[in-house]
Amino acid sequence: MDKIIFVMKDIGRSGGSKNVYEIAQRLSSKYEVEICCLSSNSDWYGKVNFKIVNLGSPGQVIEYLKKQNCIKVATWWETADWVAKSGGDYYLVQDIESSYYDDFVIRQSVLDTYRLGLKHLTINNFQEMALKLVFGAKVINIGIAIDSDVFKSLKYKRENIVLYCYRDHFLKNPELFRKSVEILKKKSNEVVVYSYGVETCRFADYNFLNLTDSQLADIMGKVKVFVSTSLHEG
Repeated sequence: MDKIIFVMKDIGRSGGSKNVYEIAQRLSSKYEVEICCLSSNSDWYGKVNFKIVNLGSPGQVIEYLKKQNCIKVATWWETADWVAKSGGDYYLVQDIESSYYDDFVIRQSVLDTYRLGLKHLTINNFQEMALKLVFGAKVINIGIAIDSDVFKSLKYKRENIVLYCYRDHFLKNPELFRKSVEILKKKSNEVVVYSYGVETCRFADYNFLNLTDSQLADIMGKVKVFVSTSLHEG
């Protein structure tokens, strides 16, 4: 098959969306690639070499996919069911997504998607192990699509800057870093805190929002410490 469709629910800016876009962009040099989704907010990424098909409901997505003779890839737990019902093949698992919810019924619904019989693609060794051992899934670890031409070692003098990827979500645990910043500031007035992401961090000295890859790589090349307080990451 020469066509690949990635099925997404939301294509707004996030780490997971960025990874799917990077994979789709690279595959588009050899294959016809589409992203089929329920939202069309893709301006954050820039120019793409693939088609974006925006549909209004899960039912419309399923009916559209049934008509396509191609490789279909789910990218989020809700989309796994859509792909399975349309005769699709693959499920890109970027995190064990049951941890995003407190509701037991929803958590179980997420876990059930790993038993749909789809071929699993994942991005790290932990997820590969969990999917194989717990769910008996077929898994290929493809890693993360990082542009090594942009994110590479840069010869800057490192400054007393702490860089934090901020998101106001309980899984990202920003309160832990806020308390850490208070301790740092009491011990030294030379420490500067940079935050980047799509949300303003109230306890950072400087916020950098919606950066391009090159801008982020430039900042990363200058800081001494990168901090993540996430309870876990894909």
